Amino acid sequence: MIRSDPDGFLIQQRLKNHPSIVRLSGTEALQTVRIITFVDEKCRPHVIHAHFKPIVGDHIIDTYLDGLIGNVEAKVRLSDGVLAAANQVTGNGDGIRIVSRHPRTGSLFEGFRLPFWDQACRVVKEAAAGFVPIRTIGWDVALTPEGVRVVEGNVWWDAPNQHGTMPGIVETLQSAKSAAIYTDH
Repeated sequence: MIRSDPDGFLIQQRLKNHPSIVRLSGTEALQTVRIITFVDEKCRPHVIHAHFKPIVGDHIIDTYLDGLIGNVEAKVRLSDGVLAAANQVTGNGDGIRIVSRHPRTGSLFEGFRLPFWDQACRVVKEAAAGFVPIRTIGWDVALTPEGVRVVEGNVWWDAPNQHGTMPGIVETLQSAKSAAIYTDH
């Protein structure tokens, strides 16, 4: 619509976070989970990585932007949607630091279970199957009081090097012959 009418606009309903996410982060600004899918040679979709993008400070968007704006990311355990401690790129060039608690609320990241995790995995796998021949997509998914909402799909989904999962993702993509990548999801 926008490309066909550059003066046009799109109006969408505002999405709201699930209350548990608001309690974790202390902000109503929408925060999403990036779920990366891979569709194998038999057209079976798999979830191969996920990380939650909580907002830190006074930001109103969950963009990580290589850590340059100060937000953090927390790896998600694929089997059950439970977060690990978050990480953040340091502003002084020292690398990546582990962030155990949300800076605003003091809530622990590690052990926090994302709401509607199983539903989120089902939704993105179904969506991924519909985009073949594209094999990998990074889905930004909102977890709302009503359930899961896909915000966007990214074919350039930013390799999650800071989570220590890139070697496994590369191996999965190179082999592309695994019968069952992550059997839980």
